[in-house]
Parts: sequence; structure tokens; C-alpha cells
Amino acid sequence: MYRDYEVHATPAGAAADVPSRLRAALAEAGWTEVPADAPNVLSTAPRQVSNTGLYRVEVSVDLAPVGERFVRVFFHPWRYSLTGGRSKLPYLTGGVRRAVLPALTAALERQGFVVLGTPRERDREETGNG
Repeated sequence: MYRDYEVHATPAGAAADVPSRLRAALAEAGWTEVPADAPNVLSTAPRQVSNTGLYRVEVSVDLAPVGERFVRVFFHPWRYSLTGGRSKLPYLTGGVRRAVLPALTAALERQGFVVLGTPRERDREETGNG
């Protein structure tokens, strides 16, 4: 569960280095940065994206620069049940995508990152299969 972004030219008024631009995008999109497990990764605190009463869904993200040209954004959605159990969602549901992607993608684009999508989405575009 990730999306790739290509690093484009630094927009006017933005920091030159990629980590600073990623931090600015996270802050703009309302994410709270927390200490990461790896030195080159930016991690966020979980954010609740839905609550049906029977369970709630929380998502955190990790942003990892890949070389100097790309950034991979990993999504970690978890479902917490009313009874106290938790389970990792195996994919980004439509509701989770709608709650997380628009603001984050818009903030990243303002910092000069262009969405490439997922490998599956890119394959569909290249082959013309929907």
C-alpha cells in the first residue's frame, strides 16, 4: 500500500532539500510527524479517518525518498473494533483513499512532487486496460 511521487523542480519559496519539502507537505496536509524507525524516513502519528461505532480506522504514513528522483509514501491503515481487537487492512479502501489522498497529494504537489501512482495504476495507463 504505497504511492510513488517523482521529485520535480523546487517551487519558488520552498526549501531546496527533499526532506524539508516533505515535512512542509505533511504539515500542510495536517499530519503530525513522529520519530521514524529509519533515518531517511519521515513517519506520522496515526490519524482517525472513520468511525462507524463498531470500529474505527486509523492511518499513519511513512515517506521514504528513493534516490534523488522519487519518494514512496507507505500507508498503514488499521481497523480497531469496539471489542478491543485490531487488524491491518490489506488494501486502501475507497473511504480511506478519499480521507487521506486528496489533501496529502495536493500538499505534495505544491512542494514539487508529482504523483506516479501505484505500479498497478501505471500498468493500466501504459497498456490502456482499465
